[in-house]
Amino acid sequence: MSTHSNFDDNLRQGREGEAIVTRWLQERGYGVIPSYDFTGSDGDVAPKLKFLTRSLIVPDLDVCRGGNRVWVEVKHYSHAAFNNSKQIDVHGLKAAHYRQYLQVQKATGCPVFLAIVERNTGAILIGRLDALPWFPCQCRPCQLGQPGCNAPIAKSIYCNRAAFNVVREGATNVTS
Repeated sequence: MSTHSNFDDNLRQGREGEAIVTRWLQERGYGVIPSYDFTGSDGDVAPKLKFLTRSLIVPDLDVCRGGNRVWVEVKHYSHAAFNNSKQIDVHGLKAAHYRQYLQVQKATGCPVFLAIVERNTGAILIGRLDALPWFPCQCRPCQLGQPGCNAPIAKSIYCNRAAFNVVREGATNVTS
């Protein structure tokens, strides 16, 4: 499979996950601004919060209800990965994006949440990004500070699946 078709498939799955979480939020009375509406003319630029001398990648959804505003980053994974060294199921996030999202939280005063849609379970998991117990990759090359990480997302951090709140249990139709 070509890199281009992998990118397209990942983008499609990401958009599907965003649609699932958006609908779930809207059904609970939240208003949602999808950040991907601001991705450039070809949809190929990550939406950013721009300052004079820097910019920050923003999470996928800008969400509000009852005078409160939060950001929600959405990940759509086929399943939780199993971490052999900790013997737990985990979900990951690029470390660089994690740092940028924390800067967005500081700059806007609005908390950032991570929502994960699992295709194999149909569940939606949510946790506040700065409250989740993150840890670095545990593979042997990473532990030794060497190249060759086999993680599906290079230079990532991980969190125990059990640390998230399960806000929707499995569904027979994941897109509902």
